[in-house]
Amino acid sequence: MVETSSNSPAIRREGRRRRLLVRAVPLGLLAGLVAVAFELMLVAAERARRLGFIYAEDLGQWGWLVAIGGCALSVGIGVWLVQALAPDAAGSGIPQIKAVLHHNRTMRALRVLTVKFLGGVLAIGGGLTLGREGPTVQMGAALGQYLSDVTDTHAEDRRIITSAGAGAGLAAAFNAPLAGMLFVIEELHGFISPPLLFAVFIAAVAADVVTRTIFGQVSAFHVPMPVIPPLYELPWAALLGILAGLSGVLFNRALLYTHQLMASMRRWPFGAGGFLVGALVGVVGWFLPDVVGSGAALIEQVLGTDMGWRTALLFFGLRFALTMISYGSGAAGGIFAPLLLFGALMGTITADLLQPWLPSDGFGQQQLAAAIVGMGACFTAIVRAPLTGIVIVLEMTDGFHLLLPLMVASLIAYGVANGLNDTPIYEALLKRQLASSK
Repeated sequence: MVETSSNSPAIRREGRRRRLLVRAVPLGLLAGLVAVAFELMLVAAERARRLGFIYAEDLGQWGWLVAIGGCALSVGIGVWLVQALAPDAAGSGIPQIKAVLHHNRTMRALRVLTVKFLGGVLAIGGGLTLGREGPTVQMGAALGQYLSDVTDTHAEDRRIITSAGAGAGLAAAFNAPLAGMLFVIEELHGFISPPLLFAVFIAAVAADVVTRTIFGQVSAFHVPMPVIPPLYELPWAALLGILAGLSGVLFNRALLYTHQLMASMRRWPFGAGGFLVGALVGVVGWFLPDVVGSGAALIEQVLGTDMGWRTALLFFGLRFALTMISYGSGAAGGIFAPLLLFGALMGTITADLLQPWLPSDGFGQQQLAAAIVGMGACFTAIVRAPLTGIVIVLEMTDGFHLLLPLMVASLIAYGVANGLNDTPIYEALLKRQLASSK
């Protein structure tokens, strides 16, 4: 006999899907709108910084003080907002999301959302070399938690809705709904459940519809379509994997060391440490304006031009050092964009140095392919989420022809980082956060 009572498993599953659906759709739409607003504000802030530098140049010999003071003021206020109003809004926010999901920590959703938005615009707009993607993920999660609070969401669904908001945030930030889903499953939870997959899928698609409606049906980075590399070029993908694994371990350990080293500075009153870091970033920006800021334009430049290895190495070294101190300042900003840029620069450097041993025809395509593969491999080595890394790069660049070399490089990068006993960056930051709060 077919069970027809309201307590049957099939009816309960259907009821839960309906509950998740009516929350996931508006959550995805809201996360998409917040992501769009955040991106537009950051574009305006970075443009204002560049125009400010141009204006300062016309002020004569003391113009540089105005430019540097503007960066210091913007970053300092951004850091102070986080320090004074919402310490949980510091950094990328992804370790904080994991603490909420797995360690019963609470998040003051609206306060985190507001401070993350304003603090991120001020800090990144002021020149810190951090990305908007991690903050967008945390803002999506904060929206999910707030929606759960105001709609009296069932206890077993609250974590799912918060996770769906995080996935929607990533999908909207990168125009990458598949990557948003995979990130939640692979990084935030580590397992798949049908309700989780259903809610994240709905929210990510809804958020992506919003961003594509406003910005158009384009990938995050507008680059020429790379050709399918021949199989005999797979060894260079393996080499990129080794280099990415080593670079990822260096990145993680340097970030953790710098973050610990600057811990006392983050406790200085009135965001004074942020003013100091902002001034330092302003000095670099005065001489090399392309080096500071989110790095999105620099990634476009790396993927769109035949950059020599010396220039790429200079950008790599400067961005690496600036990212360490930018993240250590405690500002609201993530590392997604920086680590993707490092991967692209590493691939560019490798391709240019190997040019004498590569086929002479189509070098530009080879360099573009190496940059894209380097992005995925570095993401995998640092975050230790290979599926997310591969898919996010494919969705951002439309480089689906590079799936095989991306898989080879990412697998090797994963093995190298694990072999060196390196802890994935978000896990390491989470452990440090939990230890400091005891």
